[in-house]
Amino acid sequence: MKSFICIFTLSLSFCAFGQTFHTDSIWFEHAHSYRKYKIWLPQDYDSTKRYQTIYCLDADLLFNSLVSSTEIYSFPDIAKMPPTIVVGLYFDQRNDDMGIESDKSQLNETGQAFIGLIKNQLIPEIENAYATSEYRAIVGHSNSSTFIQFFLWEEEPEFQGYLSMSEYELKKDTEHFCSLSLTHPIDFTFVSAKKDAPYRYDSGLKHEAILDSCQPSNFNYKHIILESADHLTMVPQGIPLGLEELYADYSSSLPNTDSLLKLIGSQNPVELMDSLVKMKADKYDAHASYNFTEIDILFELFVQTKDSANIHLATQKYAEIFQDSSEYFYEAQCLELMGANRAAEKAYLKHINYFPDPGVWSYKRLVWLYMSKVVNLDEALYWCEQGYNALQEEEFLELIRKIGKKDKKYQKKADKLVKQLSES
Repeated sequence: MKSFICIFTLSLSFCAFGQTFHTDSIWFEHAHSYRKYKIWLPQDYDSTKRYQTIYCLDADLLFNSLVSSTEIYSFPDIAKMPPTIVVGLYFDQRNDDMGIESDKSQLNETGQAFIGLIKNQLIPEIENAYATSEYRAIVGHSNSSTFIQFFLWEEEPEFQGYLSMSEYELKKDTEHFCSLSLTHPIDFTFVSAKKDAPYRYDSGLKHEAILDSCQPSNFNYKHIILESADHLTMVPQGIPLGLEELYADYSSSLPNTDSLLKLIGSQNPVELMDSLVKMKADKYDAHASYNFTEIDILFELFVQTKDSANIHLATQKYAEIFQDSSEYFYEAQCLELMGANRAAEKAYLKHINYFPDPGVWSYKRLVWLYMSKVVNLDEALYWCEQGYNALQEEEFLELIRKIGKKDKKYQKKADKLVKQLSES
């Protein structure tokens, strides 16, 4: 009977804590019933960009933990993972759907049909609806971790990344792993727990020994052993650790600043950093995204090259990524380090005017600039007063006293201002 996709015309969507979830169902022709799936989109999802996709089976157990870890690791401040969409597929009759025939190291007719459901229905449905890249990963636990390995034995594996937790060994695993002939790299991370069922823990050790022995080409593997976890508690421990390993290439460190300075040549720092950040994203065919460390490096390169005229390019990059209106504060500090103090003054003033909730340091850095570099003690007193009125912090009164001590001509004015603010 011909397989076909049947999606409910009305799907359920909701947002919580800045996240977007969609729940829908797909028709499994072989079993004449629907299988539910759930999609998580990142808060800043943009259909003009590209996102790698992680699929997980056993979604009732794995989906929430996977979404939590993915959201944290793909958040711009951390960026241990490329921008990601997560899809969780739910079983109906779990072991029947997978159809693993352990004694024969194969899938029965239902299991093969379920592979087809994922390859020929679910993946095309997701990729037609969302801005996905060609890099896909899949996550399984317990029997579903064994099931996802059957994708590896295909001539062209559907997934490029695998996170397998609490798998068990099949008789033909040595033959299958050692006969892998991959034309493209595969990342394979498997997780074992010492307090799991002994045969599952032993299976992880045997798989490691098999892979160490035959070393299949284009197959990058890592075995994680959890000392204190059992069959279920390995999920919240294993998912974040597994994702770190699976996406280690994405989070690898850039060269140090001295090395980067040698690479700049005729480029400006943004052009150099854009090319390096893009390189780490190319493997995952996803849009490139800076993390906070890389933004710091970008500003540092502008400082080292003393390029005060173009540092606004770094400020724009910061604003595009973090969208928190604090970009002028970083620009101002860098301009100070370059000795471009008048430009730093303008940047601090922009920060205070544009940032919705200036803090103590927003005012203090500007006051210090007026006290020591752009010597203007009247402005220093004015911004101490503004800072105190906004935040009611005693340290602004102390700064006013220091200004009075710094220049005796300002002693009376400073004392009067302290008294006025203290009594207000």
